Amino acid sequence: MEEELVQEVYSYIRKAERKLKEERVEAAYDLYMDALHTIAGYLVYRESGMLLSGRELMGIVRVRHGEVYSIIKRYEGVTDVDRDTLRVLDEDVKGLMERVLPPLLRE
Repeated sequence: MEEELVQEVYSYIRKAERKLKEERVEAAYDLYMDALHTIAGYLVYRESGMLLSGRELMGIVRVRHGEVYSIIKRYEGVTDVDRDTLRVLDEDVKGLMERVLPPLLRE
């Protein structure tokens, strides 16, 4: 299951990059946020063996993975998404991936 979650993160990133090239910034934003939430789910699954969603997941992430939680909160609810926001979001997501995803599972 861990590998599937990691692959899902990469899939979201690839799709987000395509949407950005198509100038569909809102769709790209949604996909980057999906990637962030999947990273959070991966971390909780790796520790507990449980797949959680919503409030339960974010509660655990807030307590155990403050960096991930703060990145999600920084971008959650952004209403005016532009290319600059997406550029920084892309950097944050990819930096987080480098720090938390296992090297053997990276593409």
